[in-house]
Amino acid sequence: MRPFFGLLSDKEADFFLDRMEKDEADDIKQLLTYKQGSAGALMTTDVVTVTGSDSVADVLYRLRHSESDAETIYYLYVTDTGNQLTGVVTLRELIASDPQRRMDEIMNPQWISVSADTGQSEVLQIIRKYGLLAVPVVTHKGTLLGIVTFDDVLFNL
Repeated sequence: MRPFFGLLSDKEADFFLDRMEKDEADDIKQLLTYKQGSAGALMTTDVVTVTGSDSVADVLYRLRHSESDAETIYYLYVTDTGNQLTGVVTLRELIASDPQRRMDEIMNPQWISVSADTGQSEVLQIIRKYGLLAVPVVTHKGTLLGIVTFDDVLFNL
């Protein structure tokens, strides 16, 4: 999204943003505040989050029947009520788990993350080093902001 809006004048960008749904326009405005080439500028905020108390069956039902805005679902991010990242669940783990198990029972409580100001080349190094398909972007307090996928990094080099 940033490359498109980055090519526009402020007046042209405002023209398009004024015609978008408020939530989507607010997301784009927030992303435009991050330095170009940073994880914040590359990330998507459309992330699938679950709570630790959600059951596997409930999450699978939600994924199958809801209209998720997430363009890519490689991992499910377990967050608390303050949107603090507490763990990560792979789709493979979700599918292979007993439907009655809870997310906090199958999540990995140790995860790799980056901050919004992490540079693009460092994000790519982290994704390569750990073999990730996506990396969460968090604040210094652990609040989940979004994710950067491997293709976001590669296509923006």
